[in-house]
Amino acid sequence: MNDEIGIKRRFGKSAKTYDNYAEIQNQVALTLNKQINKSAPENILEIGCGTGLLSTEIVKKYPDANFTFTDNSKAMLGTAEQKLCKQFPKQKAQFTFEILNPEKGMGPQHQEKYDLIISSMAIHWFNDILNSLKSIQSALTQTGTFHYSTIGPDCFKEWRETLKALQFDNGLRIPPELPGIIKNETISVPYGSAKDFLKGLKLTGAHSPKPGYIPLTSPQLKLAMNKLEETHNAALSWHIIYGQLSSTTSIK
Repeated sequence: MNDEIGIKRRFGKSAKTYDNYAEIQNQVALTLNKQINKSAPENILEIGCGTGLLSTEIVKKYPDANFTFTDNSKAMLGTAEQKLCKQFPKQKAQFTFEILNPEKGMGPQHQEKYDLIISSMAIHWFNDILNSLKSIQSALTQTGTFHYSTIGPDCFKEWRETLKALQFDNGLRIPPELPGIIKNETISVPYGSAKDFLKGLKLTGAHSPKPGYIPLTSPQLKLAMNKLEETHNAALSWHIIYGQLSSTTSIK
């Protein structure tokens, strides 16, 4: 299956269950929102809005702005639209909802520049993250800023260590070194069981493996799950990084 199609399909299937299992994603969105202190932005773009976790907070913060909410999944975008228009009926005329994949360029509809671009827990799904960041950066005004959160290199280190000890490959999509990092945090989550950990990933759509990954067989997966519980008691670490780019930030 094409990687982009696979990601769309998995997130689309999880649109109805996402909010019930996205405790960490919601926590990260709240943290990212606190770091955004742009003065009265007129036009705001969100990349990968999902079901609208960060969207809700940013509308509260900037009620007079014009918003363009985008996602690569039609189902996720539809859920966000329904949620935001219901929660902010007086502002829905300020909302635009679009399917967008920055890896394919911003497109002619984004020739108008944005004072603020935001993205929470989305950019690690891009296969070419650095070029995608350049594409996003090109949509900023001269004084505009892009604020993002994403997983860091130590995310789920316990799961990766478990797989490595068994000489199994892992399918995690870990970003390269990113520009503009301003904060790191590690959030430890006691899942209770390996099954609950993997279930949480599936029901938030966050289980698309890196391109070329060959999934574990059922016996291999069972062995890895048992070992994760034995060695780490199914407690896993989310490593989250937060960054900020301007229109002139160097992206190599």
